[in-house]
Amino acid sequence: MGWGSVFAAGIAMLAVLAYMTGSGPPAESDGFFDAVLIASSHTAPTVALVSVALVTLAYSFRHIWLEWLAYRPGRIEVEPFTTGGSVGECDVEQLTLQFRKRLAGVRLQAPKPVPGAASEGDFLEVLGRGGVDASNMLGSLLSLVRAAKPRHAWQVHGVLVERQEAPRFGLTVQVVQLPDGGSPPETVWGASWEEAVTTAADYATAAILTRTRLCRTPWATWRRYVMPGRLLRAYESGVDFERERRYDEALDCYFRASVEDPKNMALRLHIGQLQEKLALHLDALATYMGMLSVDGARPKGRLWRHDGFPARAERRRARLVARYRCVILLGGSELGAQWWRTGRPDGTWTERDTRRRELRSRLRGDLGKGMQKVAEKHEDHRVGTRDPAKLLEEVAPAEAPESSDDRRYLELRELFALAALDEAQVLLADSRRLLHDRRVGLSPESVRLTMLCIELRLEWLRQRLRDVDAAATPPRVEAITERVKEIEHGSEFTRWHEHYNAACAYALPLLDHRSCEATGVSAAFAREAVERLEKATGHADSAYISGRRDWLLSEDPDLDGLRAHDAFKDFEAVYFPAGGATRLRPPHPQRLESSRYVVDLLVQTSQLLERTWHARGRALDGHPDVHTVLRWWADEQETWRLVRALAVDYRHWRTRFELLDHLRRWADANGLDRLAVKFPLYEEDPFCESRLDQGSSAAVARELADAAVKDADARLAAIGEAAPKVRDTDPPVVRNMRMLQATLRTQDSKGRGPRRFLLAALCDHHAALWQLLREWLDAEHGKECENAEDAFRARVAHTESVWHDADSWWRNHILVAAAARGGARPAAALARRLLHAENGATREPAATP
Repeated sequence: MGWGSVFAAGIAMLAVLAYMTGSGPPAESDGFFDAVLIASSHTAPTVALVSVALVTLAYSFRHIWLEWLAYRPGRIEVEPFTTGGSVGECDVEQLTLQFRKRLAGVRLQAPKPVPGAASEGDFLEVLGRGGVDASNMLGSLLSLVRAAKPRHAWQVHGVLVERQEAPRFGLTVQVVQLPDGGSPPETVWGASWEEAVTTAADYATAAILTRTRLCRTPWATWRRYVMPGRLLRAYESGVDFERERRYDEALDCYFRASVEDPKNMALRLHIGQLQEKLALHLDALATYMGMLSVDGARPKGRLWRHDGFPARAERRRARLVARYRCVILLGGSELGAQWWRTGRPDGTWTERDTRRRELRSRLRGDLGKGMQKVAEKHEDHRVGTRDPAKLLEEVAPAEAPESSDDRRYLELRELFALAALDEAQVLLADSRRLLHDRRVGLSPESVRLTMLCIELRLEWLRQRLRDVDAAATPPRVEAITERVKEIEHGSEFTRWHEHYNAACAYALPLLDHRSCEATGVSAAFAREAVERLEKATGHADSAYISGRRDWLLSEDPDLDGLRAHDAFKDFEAVYFPAGGATRLRPPHPQRLESSRYVVDLLVQTSQLLERTWHARGRALDGHPDVHTVLRWWADEQETWRLVRALAVDYRHWRTRFELLDHLRRWADANGLDRLAVKFPLYEEDPFCESRLDQGSSAAVARELADAAVKDADARLAAIGEAAPKVRDTDPPVVRNMRMLQATLRTQDSKGRGPRRFLLAALCDHHAALWQLLREWLDAEHGKECENAEDAFRARVAHTESVWHDADSWWRNHILVAAAARGGARPAAALARRLLHAENGATREPAATP
């Protein structure tokens, strides 16, 4: 507004001069102002005043235009990076182009009712430096016009730097807002030039985004404030990992972002929806209820001064979607199963069991009050008779329900379903206007369809509660169709989510496959559900559907019964084409994909460590550095500890991430490529069609999936028992490893280095350990698996003996043979040399490889 006033003053000055030129000077000069007007009516002063007015207009318009370009935002100029004095060889032009590409995209997405990764959209138009030739009059005029109307308001300067300690590669970046604004320079570091450039681009985006009109979900609360660069970096990395199906790493990034912005409801919604994709339904419910508690603690009756309308709208949308996801979780079957699931029958607890118990303890207070009200409200309609407090209390592992047919489990699900219906009614009443916001994707019709799905589940539960032994009668297809048409109000749905919920209503009866197959209505339900899915794809663009592809094909539990039908197979082949043939999916592909992910993580870990130990054994020089060797064994010890923890707690996402994070830091320190383990898609390794009986292919696929998951679980449990332990009370490899480390330190203090033949033998044994672990994981079930397990256990015992005798190597025939292979001298001379090295205090002479 200030520069607008200056611009208006320049216009006024030109208008006054035009009036004086047209009307002429006043006839008489009676005062100071008349004298000024007479003087300004002459040619020379008029030209000077016009020049001042034009300069004022150009200068003020330039500032106004710069503010507009910064807010719009307009183009941003990224100059080619420069290099510091200590920077080695690198492709500066390529790194600059990578920076511009990363800066040109940002993930901005309103809360959606169905889990899915945010798609990348255009943010800024990024360009390099350009210029105009101002050597002639025309060029001068163009320069004047260009000066009055600049092309960009943002400039980014970067300097590549390098240092000795890890992470080595850095980029000092500074964002400048023309004409004289900007942020202070900041240096970011990475394990590679690409990582440093990507991180710097995210930091630059954080400095620019909050000053533009594009500062919306999930960053609306940061508008006009300085956003930490590490916040946007963590979020963008999480979105990248989520799109690559590296869910454990994505969840850690989202949690790191929430540390920087704990009251960001849209960010918390991302966490809850990703937890649902990981089948962590209890964790997701705790996340959504935490969102509602934090938002409900805000002062009522007044608006916070630092919150604008976009921030308030963002919170309202996130709160609406969180309440809707709470309805989905309470009305589903997975929450009840995880509520009852506790420690193992033998009394042992895993990290995942401990986490579930903590979540139940936190949720029991709020849920207990709500469930008590629900039980009192529906006292005449409840089939279950147990008190809600009894259903929610913690039980011992031996007393937990053994199957889904247990009456306590069915009563808990009935209570949760009644609570979900009540919450859906409140949601419809309180958020009627917000439900019509198309940026959310929810509508009153989609909520009513969700209520229809919960009612279908509730009817099935009540039939089972009345007679657990009898099979439930599935609903009629015509009855569901009538209910759907009532919700449509005579006109077809117009949103993707409405058709998708209608498909879920038809697919739910298929979860009880025995009842549907017995009554012969399975094909009818599958046909109607697929027809609704086809209509849903017609009401969304490709970016939206691709973001929900995994949820639809593998992760949504409501469609588990539908995926085992040929109709769904045909739908997938038409709407989600792949390079190979489309195979029939098992009913619960998410369980199978999660199990394969854990096995793939261990297999890739084994491959990486096997190659590394082989390379170390071959690259030993005459005098290995003892500090480097000690670091090898420390890393090896930590890796085996994490592998063993993963084999026991493979359902705990944090345990899986700890191994990935350790391997990432270890790879960066050793200059190796990082592991990129993703949750595999079922279609990447489907069951062979020859193994599926065409007459009952769905049942066979279900049996094959269950058998594969059980075999993987049993194999992981065996690995947890057989892998080298790291506790002091356990005698094998690691304890002896620590003993040798102490010996190496003592030798180093006396000026003696480690023996090369001994290190080579240990490297070979550890490479063999990782190789046999990989072969065990890859072995087919049966005799081959048993042989691989026996070989791994034997190698663990063998390696233990080598470590045990490493300090007195001449007593172990294996190490004596290794020493003999280490040189070309006669045996007697070799023995004298080894004895001399043992008794003396000098370093051992280098052996000929």
